[in-house]
Amino acid sequence: MKKIKKTKTFIILIFCFIIHISCSACGKNMTDVLDKSSSRNVFSEEDNNMEMGTEEQEQFISEEISSTLNKMSYPIFKEVSLGRNHSAAITSDSSLYTWGYNETGALGNDTTKNVSIPQKIMDDVVSVSLGNYSSAAITIDGSLYVWGYNSFGQLGNGTSDDDAHATPIKIMDDVSSVSLGMYNCAAITKDGSLFTWGRYLEGGLYTPEELFTPTKVMDDVIYVCLGSNHSAAITSDGSLYTWGYNNNGQLGVGEEQEKCFTPSKIMDNVISVSLGDNHSAALTSDGSLYTWGANLNGQLGNGTIEKCYKPTKIMDDVISVSLGYDCSAAIKADGTLYTWGDNNYGQLGNGSKRNCHLVPTEVMNDIELVSMGENHSAAITKDGKLYTWGYAGDGRLGNGEFSLNDYADPIMIEIS
Repeated sequence: MKKIKKTKTFIILIFCFIIHISCSACGKNMTDVLDKSSSRNVFSEEDNNMEMGTEEQEQFISEEISSTLNKMSYPIFKEVSLGRNHSAAITSDSSLYTWGYNETGALGNDTTKNVSIPQKIMDDVVSVSLGNYSSAAITIDGSLYVWGYNSFGQLGNGTSDDDAHATPIKIMDDVSSVSLGMYNCAAITKDGSLFTWGRYLEGGLYTPEELFTPTKVMDDVIYVCLGSNHSAAITSDGSLYTWGYNNNGQLGVGEEQEKCFTPSKIMDNVISVSLGDNHSAALTSDGSLYTWGANLNGQLGNGTIEKCYKPTKIMDDVISVSLGYDCSAAIKADGTLYTWGDNNYGQLGNGSKRNCHLVPTEVMNDIELVSMGENHSAAITKDGKLYTWGYAGDGRLGNGEFSLNDYADPIMIEIS
């Protein structure tokens, strides 16, 4: 019995010590955690059979320690979006963090100073999208907030100016999805209406003029994505429509049309679409991935550097796709991440900086989400860890550096 009591005391001391360290890291109250254990009566003085209770106590302590330690080192990330040279991520508590280039106020932190580590700027955020020098976020109640560069009216606040709008401003209600392009924006409301605004950019707005406020252009839309100068939308029946500039075949309508001012249907059974600078990708309901458009750096992943004017299948069993400026990424159903295309800054994350890769190459496992920027990249693992890689300039990787270094291997990013 004496040995059992000593074992119990030792276990309790270890448990309390680890809970103390864990609470310090997580910002929790140690009393609250210990109250939880007390409520389960694990260390009840009424338990006279100490030997019988030891196994249950050890099992409970093991579970509590494992759970707490899993939370003490890093937050749980659930969404990430990359712009041209700034970044944003949402954690499991709906907090929005931003970092990177900020001279246009694109980080939304009330300053124009660049930031090299994730900095919290908003609560209750469910979705975020970044453009060249502007940003947008949707909150839990469906409110759409925008901030950053506004020279072409891309903030949708009824004006255009060269000022840095460093504080998020609300411009719409009942929004379910948002996408930012180079200097234009698009949002879907909960009734399926698609609104666009900002710079005209060769038909990218589905209207031959710049718009300073959100203007409805389509119905029955469930997904939208904007590229540098072309746009795409998916309707509820799985039809994919594209419009904008077509100099590299990025609309997927063939090479006859240089540009298109109205949406043209190009595919069926599409569940997701992503647009890069001048290339495009679509994912169908059977997991097939199709690419088309510019291909000088192998960003189509078809083994060539020839542009393609029609959607061409390159992969099976894909669940997610993201395109950067001249690079691409896809996640397969087993959580494997593949990248291809331009790699001058190590943005493919494969450990090298060889100029380009013409076919998809496996780089990570257990991946849930991926986002590609102009020359940096990010991915979230299934357990909620955030990794970034590529060019570190302006602090865009979130690793505490403002250097001009390139990182060809993924770096785990933590929030202090």
